[in-house]
Amino acid sequence: MRSEQNRRQVRPLHLEVLEDRYLLSTYVVTDLGTDFTGQAMNNLGQVAGSMFDHAMLWDSGKFTDLGTLGGARSAAMGINDAGQVVGWSDVMPGDPYTRHPFVWDSTNGMQDLGTFGGYFSSAMAINNAGQIAIAGGNGHGFLLTDGAAIDLCPGDRVSCFPLTINSAGQMAGGSTQIAGDLHATFWDATGAAVDVGTLPPDETSTAYGINDAAQVVGQSEGSFRAFLWQDGAIHDLLNGRYSGASGINNAGQVVGFATGSGMHSGAFVFSDGELAFLNDLVPPETGLFLDFASKINDNGQILSRGFENPRMPHTVLLTPDDGGAPHSRDAGMFRLPYSNEGTDPALIPSQSAPSALRQQAPMETIAALSADAGLPRAANSVFVGMRHFPPGADALASDELAI
Repeated sequence: MRSEQNRRQVRPLHLEVLEDRYLLSTYVVTDLGTDFTGQAMNNLGQVAGSMFDHAMLWDSGKFTDLGTLGGARSAAMGINDAGQVVGWSDVMPGDPYTRHPFVWDSTNGMQDLGTFGGYFSSAMAINNAGQIAIAGGNGHGFLLTDGAAIDLCPGDRVSCFPLTINSAGQMAGGSTQIAGDLHATFWDATGAAVDVGTLPPDETSTAYGINDAAQVVGQSEGSFRAFLWQDGAIHDLLNGRYSGASGINNAGQVVGFATGSGMHSGAFVFSDGELAFLNDLVPPETGLFLDFASKINDNGQILSRGFENPRMPHTVLLTPDDGGAPHSRDAGMFRLPYSNEGTDPALIPSQSAPSALRQQAPMETIAALSADAGLPRAANSVFVGMRHFPPGADALASDELAI
C-alpha cells in the first residue's frame, strides 16, 4: 500500500476531449550521441543503456562502461535513484547464446544474478528498494527481492515478462497467463497477476510504464493506440490516435509517440489533460525530429530518440526550462552535448546549434573502458519499445525483448 504522501502527490490523468495545444514549458536538449542507446533514466537524470555492445551509464556528460560478466556483450535496461543499474550480459567468451541478468553499482561493479531458466535472461528494471524485475529465458518473469525470486507466471504453456517496476514492487509488462493471447499485465508485490486487457477490438497489448499510484500505460496492438489503465479500467489515452505510451511519472505525466502532421507529430508528453508534441517544445535548430519518448522522471525530464535523418538516431535528454514562459519556436537555447569535465555544459546561442549538436563523444569522457572495449559498433539495437514509424523509415518493430 502506498503512503499517504504518495497519494497526495499523484495527480490523476484527465480523460476529457484532448486538444493539441502547447504546455507552458519548453525543453533544454542534451544530445547523448548516435552510438549510445538509452534505455532507462532515474530522478537524477542519469541514463542507462548501451554503446559499442557494452552496458553504459551516462551521468552529467560522462559515460562509464559497466563491462560484462565475461562475454563480449552487455546492455543496461534499468536504473534506480541510487545509481544501481540492471540489465543482461554474455557470460562466456565466444558464447553469444548464454546471457545472465546483472546488477551493477559503483562500489561492487557488475554482479551476476544467476540463471532464471533457459539461456537468455535479463533484468529489466530496479526500484529504489533494490527489487528487480526479471524476464527469464524460460518465458517466465520474476520479482527478485533480497535474493529471493517469485515466479510471476507459474505453470506450463504460459509466458510473461515484466518490463517496469514501481517503488512498492508492483510491476507491469505482458503475459499470456490469463487471456491466452498476449495481454498487458499488472503484478502486485506478491506476484499476483491482473489482466490489464486491450482496447476493443484488439487482441493483444503490452504495458511499458507504471508509477507509484499503480497507473499503467502501454500500447494496445492491432489498432496501435496508447492506453492508460487505472482502478481496474483501461482507457484510450489519445482518443483513437495511432500512438503508444511508454512512460509515466508520479505526477501522472505520460510520454510516448503519436501521429500528427509534419513536425506536430512523433514524441509526445501528456499532462493534465493536455497533449503536446515535443517537436513543438524544443528549439528547431537542433536539427532533430523527435519520434519517440521512452521515459519521464519525477522532475519532468524526458528520455527521447531523435533522428538527424531516417537512419541516424540520437538519444537525447530533455530538461524542462526554468522560465515557464509560453513556447516560442524562434527563441531557444540548448546544451552542448558533452562536457569533458563532467560539469553542466554551457548554454550557447541557438544559431550555433547545428555544428555543436553533431559532435561525437570525445573518448576521454568514457570511463572505465575494459580491455575489449574496441568492439565494432553495435549492429542491433537493444531498445525495448513498440511498433512505430520514424519519418521516412520503414516500420521499426521491437515486439521481442532484447535479451
